[in-house]
Amino acid sequence: MRALRVRGPSSSSGVSAVVAVILLVAITVVLTGFLYIIVIDLAQSTTDVPPRVLLFNSGNPVGRADFTISSADPRPLTEFRFRLWINESLDAASDMNPVVVGTVGNITFAELDAGGTMTDGDTVVVSTVPDRSYEVALLWKGNLVHSFEWST
Repeated sequence: MRALRVRGPSSSSGVSAVVAVILLVAITVVLTGFLYIIVIDLAQSTTDVPPRVLLFNSGNPVGRADFTISSADPRPLTEFRFRLWINESLDAASDMNPVVVGTVGNITFAELDAGGTMTDGDTVVVSTVPDRSYEVALLWKGNLVHSFEWST
C-alpha cells in the first residue's frame, strides 16, 4: 500500500500575511486621522462663532441717529468695536474700541442692564449733521457683525 501525499496548491494567488498586516495598519492610521479631524471640528468652542447682533434704527431726530441693539448671544463689551464712516471716510475720532458706556467721538453707547455685555435693549446714538452720508459698523473680534448706512 502506498502512502497518500497531500499537495498544496501550487499557485500563490493570495496575499501574504505580512502584506495583509501592513495594509490593515495603514487603513487604521488613515481612518484614525480622518476621525480626529472630524472630532476636532465638532469640538470647536462656541465662543469662536460670531454672535447674532443687529442694529435697529429706532429714529433719526435732528442732529442724531438712534439705534437699538438686538442680540441673541450676549457677549462681553470688550469683544466689540464700533466704527463710523462719514461721507465714506473713516471717522477715527469715533473708533470705539472696545465698546464702552459713554461717548467716543460721534458715538454714544448706553447699556440697558449694566452687566458688561452686549444685550437686547442697549442703545447707540450717532451725532449727525445735515447733508452727509453715514455708516456705522459693529465688529466682533475684528470681524463685521452688522452695519447700517443712512443719509441726513
